[in-house]
Amino acid sequence: MIRAAEHAAADAGAGALLSRIDWALVPQGGWAWPDPARLVTDAVGSPHARTTFVELGILQQTLFTRAVESIQRGHTDVVLIAGAEARYRDVMHRKATGEPAPVRAQDEAHPNSRWKPEQEILSRTEIERLLATPAHQYAIIENARRALDGQSIPAHIAAVADVWSRFSQVAAANPDAWRREPMAAGALESASEGNPWMAWPYTKWHCSQWNVDQGAAFLLCSTEVADALGIAADRRIYPVAAAESNHMVPLSRRAELGRSPAIAEVARALTELGGVAPSDVPYVDLYSCFPIAVRNQAHELGVRLDPAPTLTGGMTFAGGPLNNYVLQAMVKVVQTLRQDPTAMALSTSISGMITKQGGGLWSGRPPAVEFRAADVTDAAATATRTVDVDPEAAGEGTIAGYTVAHPRTQAPTVVALVDLADGQRALATNDDADIVADLMTTEGVGRPVAVEGAALRLG
Repeated sequence: MIRAAEHAAADAGAGALLSRIDWALVPQGGWAWPDPARLVTDAVGSPHARTTFVELGILQQTLFTRAVESIQRGHTDVVLIAGAEARYRDVMHRKATGEPAPVRAQDEAHPNSRWKPEQEILSRTEIERLLATPAHQYAIIENARRALDGQSIPAHIAAVADVWSRFSQVAAANPDAWRREPMAAGALESASEGNPWMAWPYTKWHCSQWNVDQGAAFLLCSTEVADALGIAADRRIYPVAAAESNHMVPLSRRAELGRSPAIAEVARALTELGGVAPSDVPYVDLYSCFPIAVRNQAHELGVRLDPAPTLTGGMTFAGGPLNNYVLQAMVKVVQTLRQDPTAMALSTSISGMITKQGGGLWSGRPPAVEFRAADVTDAAATATRTVDVDPEAAGEGTIAGYTVAHPRTQAPTVVALVDLADGQRALATNDDADIVADLMTTEGVGRPVAVEGAALRLG
């Protein structure tokens, strides 16, 4: 993060920006520093800066929105946003020595502020019944979407593989991507020794890869500061509009498992505030932790899947450092708009299991209107239908969504969300090998089943 901040100042042609940082924000990663932003600001010469620690569950778009608004209101002149991971370094060090890699020490420290999500991303029942792993939840959404679209299982698997293959091709041309070998669609359609099942229909190379060494930093400042420091016009990128929903509903309580209506509310707000519909923005990077995140966003935003809606190559191939992928994407937004400054770019954010959604519009030229941001949480809450989940439910119903989880330490297991006759929802599992095989080859959504607490039985 320190090196990225220094590079950001050099890239702007204004090293003096570093000593003028008023506020520094860092999203939580896979490390244990209590106030990482302070380590960075002390190192780059701005020990006076306020620091904010942003916990998991806060949209990464929120950092950019709050920073821009703070500058806009005259509360700050220069804001640093930085994030990084060195998980790959740690993995390699542990393999070689059996010990964790050494890290920079930090004595007891407390950030000036700490942002926390207001509600839960996971319910207790989800955690207890194999839905603590993101791949399992996203696979349920993926399968529910397939049924909603009326696709056959083979057609669906081929379509997902095609999208992800095109993402890999974008990563192959991105010098900052973590994995630059393109994958053919055929290699993504089924599991193999090097590409095992994670949660059907997802294999390893459908999933975000977080064992990376990547970092990014951004310096946002007022026009007055940029002018005073002589920052060239071709170094400047401008915020146009932002929108986000912070309505939080655990997956098991969502009535429509295959849809993400809050994304449509984000799209409407961006269109109104930015004067351009997401479908008309030439450069798009959709948050890409799993294929269904991209597919659902594209559907709700009206964005095409061909060409691939990514500037990086996505979190599987370009790399998905924990809780700061959007920073990696924003690097490509900046670079892209510098090459085509009359255009706009859209970067989206997701938190949780498509639990919270956001997006930001950016331009290479000063926008015609002042930056505005919208919180569409209330509209998202109205648009998102919910059901109650009964952990002890017993009775008959139909499968609303399911996956076959492949945990490392236990047998493949069907995990299903079941809509019961009384309108409630159950979450149940079954590891019978015949049932597992059946539901990986024959459509299970809509199939009659029975549940008794955590136990699932096929009718």
